Amino acid sequence: MPHARQELSLPEAIARAAHAYAQGRFDEVEAISTAILKAVPDHFDALQLLGVLRGRQGRLAEALNLLDKATSRNNTSAQVWSNRGHVLYLQGRYPDAIVSCERALAIAPDTADALNNRGTALHALGRHADALADYDRALATNPGFAQALNNRGLALHRLERLDEALACYDQALTIIPNYAGALNNRAATLHRLRRHDDALAACDRALATDPNHREAWSNRGLNLFELGRFDDALASFDRALALDPGSAQALNSRGAVLDRLGRYEEAIASYEQVLARNPDDPHAFAGAADCALTICVGSAPPAVLTNFQVASRVGPRSSRLFGCWRTALTPRSSAPVPSSRSRRRCRSSASRCIAAYGGSAARCASVIFPRSSSRMRARA
Repeated sequence: MPHARQELSLPEAIARAAHAYAQGRFDEVEAISTAILKAVPDHFDALQLLGVLRGRQGRLAEALNLLDKATSRNNTSAQVWSNRGHVLYLQGRYPDAIVSCERALAIAPDTADALNNRGTALHALGRHADALADYDRALATNPGFAQALNNRGLALHRLERLDEALACYDQALTIIPNYAGALNNRAATLHRLRRHDDALAACDRALATDPNHREAWSNRGLNLFELGRFDDALASFDRALALDPGSAQALNSRGAVLDRLGRYEEAIASYEQVLARNPDDPHAFAGAADCALTICVGSAPPAVLTNFQVASRVGPRSSRLFGCWRTALTPRSSAPVPSSRSRRRCRSSASRCIAAYGGSAARCASVIFPRSSSRMRARA
């Protein structure tokens, strides 16, 4: 950092880097921090600042390494333990994130960042009431903490306190009017309240701020689906998948739209992308099986349960599908004879789905498929 060494002391350089971070000038943050660390490899503030930047960039292993070095240099800083907890959260290591945040809170019990970060990890573990308590403590310390307000809204949504959740998002948006995350979460709550036009408007505001917000594209598609705008919904899910090709939610939703458009083979292909990554995804199982059935019988799946013994064993949802599949695979004079390809697909989806709900592929084969066809049973 020749330029910084000539004009600035180390404290001045760090102050400039911190200001640049707050202003979103991340290239400047990286240049100053790396230059300081080249001259002073164990400089605490530079390690922490560059670690936070690496976390923002998604370079999580580097971020954790830098923050671990910072804690080795100074283990009495609540902020560095809190930042470390956030990186662990981003890695999906939620219990470890909680431990790191608790180290921060042992040093400074009212650290709003640490409370908020612990809350996000608790939320990820399904402990929504505990997360809410942490967000409340964070906001008692810093009432203008927009991220904590947004996260509090998420917890309230999960606790089915939907009107309170909306109020939290609205508070966050008075502080940061173009807060894409809060706009997207507001849309999700409005969708839950079946206020689909309002939800769509919130998605559009989020995307005007951040055109690459994958969740907002996906939520936009969900609301367009509910409004019956299936072609527009499909375009939104395709945009979401361009940003995150492996998103199970977007792939399943895309399959549902294609199903409604009568494009059953494409719908099955979308569901099968999910099943390739997660063979136990029940939404993909159900969607693929329903589409395969429709291909088999040439009409929408019947809603009547046809086998109450299976219903008692594996539950009403899978028993309904079981009845559909059995109907599809049993020759009927009123239905066209399914192609062998359609039968294979229906048989595969059926056996995998029933197995996922607690049965076995062998039992599926012996019960679902016509007993007169031993070859079909053997293939299941």
